[in-house]
Amino acid sequence: ISPDEEIGSLAHQSKMYEIYKTADYIFVFEPGLENDQVSWPSGRWLINKRKGIGQFVTSIKGPGGHAANELKNRRNVIEEMAYKILAWQKLTNLEQGITTNVGLIKGGSATNIIAPDCEVSVDIRTETKKDYQELIDKCKKIALQNKFDVESHWRLLLGIAPLEPNAKADKLMRLAKEYYLNKNIKVVDDLRGGGSDGNQAAQFGAGVLDGLGGVGANLHRPDEWIFKDSITESINLVVSMIKKLK
Repeated sequence: ISPDEEIGSLAHQSKMYEIYKTADYIFVFEPGLENDQVSWPSGRWLINKRKGIGQFVTSIKGPGGHAANELKNRRNVIEEMAYKILAWQKLTNLEQGITTNVGLIKGGSATNIIAPDCEVSVDIRTETKKDYQELIDKCKKIALQNKFDVESHWRLLLGIAPLEPNAKADKLMRLAKEYYLNKNIKVVDDLRGGGSDGNQAAQFGAGVLDGLGGVGANLHRPDEWIFKDSITESINLVVSMIKKLK
């Protein structure tokens, strides 16, 4: 049990990785969510596929100067960052499951001063490991190539590769579907866009079944809610699967 969430267990990552390397099967009690195709108690959404998540920061520093006096060599780092932002956003490919989102930006000191500093934070997501590494490489290249003579820095804050199913994960999903078939509960196993520690655990070959928490909706909102009975049902499901695996 880790006190960290899908940020990747940063405080305990090395210890968690040691555990993941020894595990055959991993059950992840991230929240179960309502799905357009099914609704509890007639159905539930279980996960063995999640998008990979990356978060990076790019900062730029320049000489600055007074907006009225610097008439020739105007190296405004906000303008430099604008070129990068447009390039990052163009990497989004919804059909391929690739998204980039510039979520935070700060910079400059006053409207009459050529901005000497600017920083942005960007979120990237992909469905496959291949696309994930390619997207990181493209984003870094954009970050470090400048149109003006300024100084750019890149820092990857979070890198969680996609959760892709393997044979062991398929076995867990099959056992879950067999369990719920006897209860006339339909299981949907579509991709989920958000990440979890399941993404990290799967990189070492374990079979991962995710989304086993209480079923509900409105995640990360004040009115988030769950079906209480789904908690007990999830526990019964996992106990049943562990018995069959043994």
